[in-house]
Amino acid sequence: MHVVLVTHYFPPIGGPGARRMLGWVNGFVAAGCRVTVVTPEAHPRDPYYQPAERYDGPATVITPAVFDPARLARGDDGKTVISAGSQEGPTSEKRGLAARLRPWLLLPDQRRLANRTLVKAAVGAIGGEPAIVLTSSPYNSVHLAGRALKERLSGRVTWIADFRDDWFHPVFFPFPNNAYRAYNRRLEAAVLRDADGLTVVSRSTLDKVRSRHSDLPADFWRTEGDAKWRWIPNGFDATGVEAILNQPVSTRDAAAPIRLLFSGTLWQGHPLEALVAALEAVAKKTGQPFRLELAGRVIQSLPPAPDPSRVEIVTTGWKPYEDSLTATRQADLLLVHTGPESQDIKIKIFEAAAVRRPVLVLGPEDSATVRLVREHVADPLVADQNDEPAIVAALERFLATTDETRHAFTRVPAEYDRLAQSQRLLDWAKRFTTEAQRY
Repeated sequence: MHVVLVTHYFPPIGGPGARRMLGWVNGFVAAGCRVTVVTPEAHPRDPYYQPAERYDGPATVITPAVFDPARLARGDDGKTVISAGSQEGPTSEKRGLAARLRPWLLLPDQRRLANRTLVKAAVGAIGGEPAIVLTSSPYNSVHLAGRALKERLSGRVTWIADFRDDWFHPVFFPFPNNAYRAYNRRLEAAVLRDADGLTVVSRSTLDKVRSRHSDLPADFWRTEGDAKWRWIPNGFDATGVEAILNQPVSTRDAAAPIRLLFSGTLWQGHPLEALVAALEAVAKKTGQPFRLELAGRVIQSLPPAPDPSRVEIVTTGWKPYEDSLTATRQADLLLVHTGPESQDIKIKIFEAAAVRRPVLVLGPEDSATVRLVREHVADPLVADQNDEPAIVAALERFLATTDETRHAFTRVPAEYDRLAQSQRLLDWAKRFTTEAQRY
């Protein structure tokens, strides 16, 4: 079976989307499939560009050059250009005028112009053979490329559209008016109608999609049995990084600061004021200093700098994946911040599970991330993002423990193993292929 993935997120473009696709590629290859990835040629101004990351595997990767007008609104490092006169400090980002106008340049997003090039490359890769085509957002217009392939190649293609992000995610649609939303609802409806199968990363994303298409029957939204939808959450793939996951953990110097690591994107709505206050309070009470490292992208404004002798806050930017995973394995305590989100499972919790290190989760009790931690961690360190006393209590339990493994996962839960996910996805997609051949 030939599987063709069309996506904008694949190494050296990093971020969670790249890991999702890379895990599936590894799974499809392990299942004996011939795999082709069609992804735009990377550019230093692309978000999450990480030149140190490269795919080195048996899948064929086709990288046609595309035009992205949004690159004009980014600096050479891929970050949004900061507008003149900004008072924002170096630890957080501010959207400049060009970045705010960017979503209006093209509909439905700035990568729509790439579709013709991506479709041409995919058609050449597919040739005269049957294939499973999988398109994965963001950007949402990539699904329109899948639709074009379905129309052009007719019965030869089984098309699965992966909704990793909601079509109307505020990152891509920060200022939609009614006409803009209506236009994109029609595009989304066409994808829902024409795709052979649909996968979605979370229940909340499915609920958001469903809320915009009340005209579709209730039976359309099922995710089990012979349904058109499948729920495929984020997860973890250990291919190629097994040695990192099992490397010895350095012994902590009792006089050194506790290394508290957050990696990923600290989005707006993920405040750190209560956490920093709790760290200061515990450091003052116990004499134990902390070092909070924010590795990745910081959008949320940070609280005023605390006393550095008690709490040091450092921002380090993105790290290559293996370097990031090594730092995660060696950290004293990991921080996973869910923000106000309750239904989505934060992808970084799976890295925490894979490295089996103690993890502090800031999130509401009804959060799916919190529920997962409570289910799989013996003594979970959990607190609401604004509950300073609860964070203090969690930190004090961590400092007092004689067995750190009680605050850590023992493994990645089987449901979130990406190799197993890809096998289930493949079996499901083959069902559509068999049904098409029957007719």
